Amino acid sequence: MKQSYTPLHNNVILEHIQTADKYVMSNGEELYIDISYDLYNHTNQDAIIMYPPKNLTGKLKGHDVKIKTGDKVHCHHFVVDPDRYHEQDGKKYIELNYELIYCVDRDGELDMLLNFILLDPVYEDESTCKLNGIWLKDKPDLKPQYGKVAFLNQRAKDYGLEKGDLVYFKRFRDYKMNINSKDYYRMDFTDIICKF
Repeated sequence: MKQSYTPLHNNVILEHIQTADKYVMSNGEELYIDISYDLYNHTNQDAIIMYPPKNLTGKLKGHDVKIKTGDKVHCHHFVVDPDRYHEQDGKKYIELNYELIYCVDRDGELDMLLNFILLDPVYEDESTCKLNGIWLKDKPDLKPQYGKVAFLNQRAKDYGLEKGDLVYFKRFRDYKMNINSKDYYRMDFTDIICKF
């Protein structure tokens, strides 16, 4: 008989969607990375909600629980931490705090949770790659601490942000995530210093 969980203290029980990183080489061959080599950097951060909390407590009190059983979510890399795994009924489950779940993915539409937003990285203008017709580098560099708002929720809109805003953010807040094969920076909207 399957046991039912009731997560407490803002905990969420998830099932990690385990996939290997795949790269397609220039000749068309596929290269797969053994994720056990560097677990935190070579795995996805996707999971399925098995048991959400009934309500949020402590510093999250007053926030709505916006996840439900069966939702696909994108979360912190702790989702692959072996110390967070629990085996029950022959399956491995992961325990994460609600604060470590960044967004819900419903058919490619991302619904950001709590104060989280996703930014598209911004690159320098291509003119920085060449001087007088001579190429100085292969491609433009990332502009540090710049991003373009890609996904946000109403809380971030109330803060004055809109989708497409070019923003400047605090140092070391550019937590990189790959969601649906696209790279983003994940951060708290309060890490935004200004918009242009």
